[in-house]
This record gives sequence, C-alpha cells and structure tokens, in this order.
Amino acid sequence: MDSSGEINASQIPSGNVTSLGANSLLSAGNAQSFARSNHVHSIVTAAPLALTPNQTLDAGTGNALARADHVHSISTDAPVTLEIGGTNIEGTSDSFARADHKHSVALVNAYVGGSTNITTTNPSFVTMPGQTYTVPANGIYWVNFTGSFAIARTTGRCTASIFVDGSEIESSRVTGASRSTSVTEFPMATQAIVSAVAGTVIDIRWSTNTGAITATNARRSFSVIRLS
Repeated sequence: MDSSGEINASQIPSGNVTSLGANSLLSAGNAQSFARSNHVHSIVTAAPLALTPNQTLDAGTGNALARADHVHSISTDAPVTLEIGGTNIEGTSDSFARADHKHSVALVNAYVGGSTNITTTNPSFVTMPGQTYTVPANGIYWVNFTGSFAIARTTGRCTASIFVDGSEIESSRVTGASRSTSVTEFPMATQAIVSAVAGTVIDIRWSTNTGAITATNARRSFSVIRLS
C-alpha cells in the first residue's frame, strides 16, 4: 500500500505465465502470486507432418498444438507404365496416387509393310529386305507374314519362313509355285508364336528352288504383336 492508501501493481507479487501445450491438465493452481491484467500465455505450435502410406493411428506425444489452418502435406508421384505380363507388386513408395490418376499400358506392336518389287534368285534362305524386327522386351510374341509372289516359270517355286536369331521355325515354312509360263502372282502367308527375350532378332527369309528362277515379291506385310 502506498502513502495514499492504495495498492499498486509493484506491491502485488506476480508470477511468470506458463506455456500452454497439448494434454495440459486443468488445475486450480497453488501459486501465491497474481497475474497482470495483460498477461499472455504462449501456445507452442509445431510444423505438421507429411502423411505417408500405411501410417499407424497414433495420438502422439508432442507438447505442441496445431493451428486452426494447419495443413498436412500429402506426397504424390507420377504413375508408372503397366507392362503386359508384369509381376504384381505392392511397391515401396511413400507417395500416394491422385483419385484421377491413370496408368498407361505399354503395347509392343510392330508392323512393316512394302509395295515395291524385291527379288531373289538364291536357292538358300536369305533375309527378305526390310522384314526384320528386334524384340524390345521379354515376352510372348505373335509373328505374322503375308505376301504376294510371282515366278515366271511353271517349274519355279518360292519358299518363305520365319527365323528367330538365325534359326528357322520349320513349322512356319510355306512354299508357293506358279502354274503358268507367264508371270502370275500367288499369295503366301505364315505365322508363329515366339517366346523371346529383349534383343532377339525376328526376320522373314525366302528362297527359290533354283538360282535360275527369279522370285518377285511386290506386296508384303510383316507384323509382330506382343501377347504377354
């Protein structure tokens, strides 16, 4: 009390204010001091954590509070390309996928056509120009070839077959012959299912029955389609 009989703030013991944190318990307190009218309690806040897959529910043990406008970051990642015949896997990524994400499916298909004349007089198999494909990935492939051939003799024959890394698939061998002394066209077609690894070379080879006969291929279609 001062000389006028009034009590001023300097004569009233005051204590330090405490910080408010999570899980603070209600308490009447036992301090023998007072709080000033403009006292302030600090509220401890911390940065929110990023959300990751397979997190366990947890009340947490931190003594910090969250602001009303706090935000948890959710990491997202680009979707991967699906591969035909790929293995199922849960994955180990710590990111999420958006609700409208899409996976592209990789289809390995190849087509080689032609309409210009190519010729051979070789009685042994030789690779048909432009009819070669290198497998990009392990898998099962359907190989298909069709063509229109011509030989200018009734005794002439033309043979075509599918080769894989230089070895013939004998079941794919087809032979055609002309039935006229004039040049007439005849179709030939063959196909095969091939199990191949990346880097395998698939090609179409052809031959005639004698080097004196010219076989002409004017129109052709060579396709390779991955099945699995």
